[in-house]
Amino acid sequence: MAILKYITAMAAIISAIAAILYSRSPNIDFYAFLLKLKDYKAAIECFDGLLDIDSNRKEAWLMKGVAYHGLNNLEGEENCYDKALEIDETYGKALLNKATLLKEKGELEDAERCYNEAVKADQTLESYRSEFIFG
Repeated sequence: MAILKYITAMAAIISAIAAILYSRSPNIDFYAFLLKLKDYKAAIECFDGLLDIDSNRKEAWLMKGVAYHGLNNLEGEENCYDKALEIDETYGKALLNKATLLKEKGELEDAERCYNEAVKADQTLESYRSEFIFG
């Protein structure tokens, strides 16, 4: 079992290195790698550094919210999704993640509204409908 975790980690490292070498935004790719490793505190610190340089990186706000989710910090998570949506109010992934968070908090009307906005912004998110049965 330990060897499988090692192989999985090595594959993720190789993937992250390739992304860094061939990407326009290597910091995002590397920091997303920290999320895969579930090193949420380190990821948040890295996203903070990136956002200090450019606070308009909606992807960084989104992934920082995911890191807060991993730490079960719902307030921090929601704040990050809201920041991403301040930058781009039609950012489907942020709307979907916020809908998921609102559903977890029991705020079903707001969750449904966010989900519908997410699908309107990005039709590919329709595939998540089964997770958002409101009634």
